[in-house]
Amino acid sequence: MPRPGPARPDEIRQHNLSLVLEQVHRRGELSRAALTHSLGLNRSTIRALVADLTELNLVSEHVPVGRVRAGRPSHLVGPRADGPWVLAVEVEVGELVVAAVGLGGDVLARSERPLAPDHSSPAEVARVIADEADALAAKLAAGSWLVGAGVSIPGTVRPDGHVAQAPNLHWRDQAFGQLLAEQLPKHVPLRFGNDANLGALAEHQRGAAQDTGHCIYLSGKVGVGGGVIVDGIALTGAGGFAGEIGHMVLDPAGPPCQCGSNGCLETLVGEEALLRLCGRAGPV
Repeated sequence: MPRPGPARPDEIRQHNLSLVLEQVHRRGELSRAALTHSLGLNRSTIRALVADLTELNLVSEHVPVGRVRAGRPSHLVGPRADGPWVLAVEVEVGELVVAAVGLGGDVLARSERPLAPDHSSPAEVARVIADEADALAAKLAAGSWLVGAGVSIPGTVRPDGHVAQAPNLHWRDQAFGQLLAEQLPKHVPLRFGNDANLGALAEHQRGAAQDTGHCIYLSGKVGVGGGVIVDGIALTGAGGFAGEIGHMVLDPAGPPCQCGSNGCLETLVGEEALLRLCGRAGPV
C-alpha cells in the first residue's frame, strides 16, 4: 500500500481556514491573539486566514473600543450577520418550530406554528417547513445565503430522513427526507436526527455539558426520550434505537402506547399521563 504523500499547500490552507472558522462558530467573537493562542499558529498566518474568511463574507473584524491597557489592541473576529445560515427545524407533537441560525449559533429569526392533527402528515409538514423557510429568509439581511438544514424528529429516523417510526406523530415507514427535499432548493443539504439525540448533542456543544466528554440527556414532553454522548460522540446504537427509553416496557398490563406496546415508560410519566393523574383530559 503506497504511503500518503505530503499535504499540498492548498490543502493546508483549507484545513487552517476551517479551524479558524470553527473557532469563531463555536466560541463567538474572538481576538486574533486568542485565535493565535488556541490554534498554535503564528500571528501572520492568523492575519492572512482571517483576511481570506473576510473576503469570503464569512467573518468580519473590528478594533475593540474602550481599551485601557497600553499597546496595540488585537482585532476582534466574529461571524457576519449577512453570512451563511442554516435552517433548524423541530417537529413536535402539535407544533412546528423553525429558525434561521447563523455562524456562532446566533438565532437570526424564529417562528412557531401549531400543527393540527389533521394537518400533520409528512407531506403537509414538509410543505409548511418550506413555507416557513421562505418567510424567515425574507427577514434576514440582504446577501445572506442558506447552506443547509437540520431537522429534529420525535422518533426513529435515519440521517437521510427516512422515519422508521414516530409513534406520537403517527408516522411509520415514511420517506420524509425525500418529501422535504422536493420542497426546498436542490442545493441545500439536509440532515435529520432523533430529537433527544440532537438535544444531547446541543447540550454537549453549547450547553450544560460542553466541558464534559460524556453526558446523558433526558427529554420529557408528550413522549419521553434520551440521548447519550460518549467521548464526544453520539451513541445511537446499530439500529438507531439507543436512548429510546420512552418505549421501554415497564408494565405489560399497563396503558396502551402509540408504539403498539402496553405499559411503556412514556405512558406512565409522559405529558398525557401526568395530566391524566392531575385530573386533566388530554394534553394542554
